[in-house]
Amino acid sequence: MFSKFQNIAIITLLLLTACSKDQNSAPENYNLYDYFPLENNRFWIYQCDSIVHTDADDNNVPATDSTILYSYELKEQIDSSFIDGEGTLSYRISRYKRLSDSLPWQFINIWVAKLNLQNAERVEDNYRFIKLSFPIKLNSIWNGNAKNILQPEEYRYESIHLPIEINNLSFDSSVAVIQNDFSSIINRIYKKEIYAFKTGMIFKQADSLTLRSFTGQVTILNGFEYRQSLLSFGF
Repeated sequence: MFSKFQNIAIITLLLLTACSKDQNSAPENYNLYDYFPLENNRFWIYQCDSIVHTDADDNNVPATDSTILYSYELKEQIDSSFIDGEGTLSYRISRYKRLSDSLPWQFINIWVAKLNLQNAERVEDNYRFIKLSFPIKLNSIWNGNAKNILQPEEYRYESIHLPIEINNLSFDSSVAVIQNDFSSIINRIYKKEIYAFKTGMIFKQADSLTLRSFTGQVTILNGFEYRQSLLSFGF
């Protein structure tokens, strides 16, 4: 279903599950915040790729899948900090976009992030999400939408403290969060984020697809597939 991403060759993502490291073994000098670092001037640059499946020819049987591909780079940089209405230290994240690395960055918007003893939070497009829940334990479950008006979503840790390699960047330890994993004969919704130790989010997947089954073959009617993978980071 997701083979078109192979054609644009954007992501090399490998969780090294074959290693002998115990998933419950935290890194040295580990603390609650290491997977969600927040400091002024810290930045992340991502490669973003999406496939949009349009409604073209959906009345045909079987349906014909018509797609549009989008690719761009995204930069997020922490510009400043402030005390929010809950009396908690929060950070403003300026976000920029460009179609290639030869073009200047274009400002998009500002998001906000913060940490407390219970969780890590991000305000994205005016919706507050609970990205990580503390302490980090395998298969821990929480409502990622507990602090917004959206329908509840059951987040859970799929893996914890595992090494990972992505876009030729290697990280000694990461945690993977499944945010949604719903499948039926007419829908497929899958959302996942991966965070690396002392780095932050390094990978994001978000798929929302409407499907049709005809003589045993599943076709995508419409929807989108999105991948965001870390290219570089620093201060």
